[in-house]
Amino acid sequence: MPRALLAAVLVLTAAAVAWTRPTPPPLSLTQVQRLLPAGGTMHSLARLDMDGRAPQEVAVVAIVPRHPGARDIVYYSAVFAYDRWHRQFTRIYEALLPSTPISVDAGRLLGHRDAAVFAAVLPDGTWSYRVVGSVHGRVAVVHEGRVKGRTFIADPFLIEEGERPRVLIWEGRRFGERPHVDFTPAPSRTWRYGLRNGKVVASTSMVRLVPRQILHVARAGGGPSTSVIPDVRLDVVEGGGYRTRAPGIYTIRVASPFVPGDAAYVLTLVVNAPDAP
Repeated sequence: MPRALLAAVLVLTAAAVAWTRPTPPPLSLTQVQRLLPAGGTMHSLARLDMDGRAPQEVAVVAIVPRHPGARDIVYYSAVFAYDRWHRQFTRIYEALLPSTPISVDAGRLLGHRDAAVFAAVLPDGTWSYRVVGSVHGRVAVVHEGRVKGRTFIADPFLIEEGERPRVLIWEGRRFGERPHVDFTPAPSRTWRYGLRNGKVVASTSMVRLVPRQILHVARAGGGPSTSVIPDVRLDVVEGGGYRTRAPGIYTIRVASPFVPGDAAYVLTLVVNAPDAP
């Protein structure tokens, strides 16, 4: 066999092996934290599927020191993805945000692929945002906007509120406008819990939501510290909130120092489509 052909076969074989290597489960919050710059604190997180395979990418907003050891901070945005060749998670996008961030979001904005939306509130009250996605295998900013109002996702639409509301949809190379879509995000809900004799207690252990609805987990009363452990498929929003985009059943575990981890209190989230019973 000619050397050139043999080399090509070896390269293709190695690529096939890398492609078929098992993909690890979604990153836990602890694993994501380790990927942030030194001293960084997570602000919000969105899980997404940027390449049409299992949803392994993670979009993160974090608060980090301006430089190691500095007291002043900057707002940092990044997307981490699984590198099948090296079998590790790597950073495929990063940028500083101009001002106070809004929780990062993600949606099926690019046809069959997800994109992340990083937004910040500027000093004059307007929203500045960037849509980050993968086009032709390259991760980049595919759209930018600035509006006097909120920006939110109603898959597959990106909706801008403000003086002149706009409904945007991906047209293959860029976003174009569509007629107004009558859509109002579901209001967020709050689930409260407390401690009694060292055990977690709550009025209910199940909450029903619709896709994209945010659930805030809040503790009432004092006592020792507890740990909230969300399902790894959930997004994390600022203020102790969690969000899911797909129907299904999810869990949030609440552990206390007096109860073993395997006996932690389990809150079940039942997420149904808006028209489901």
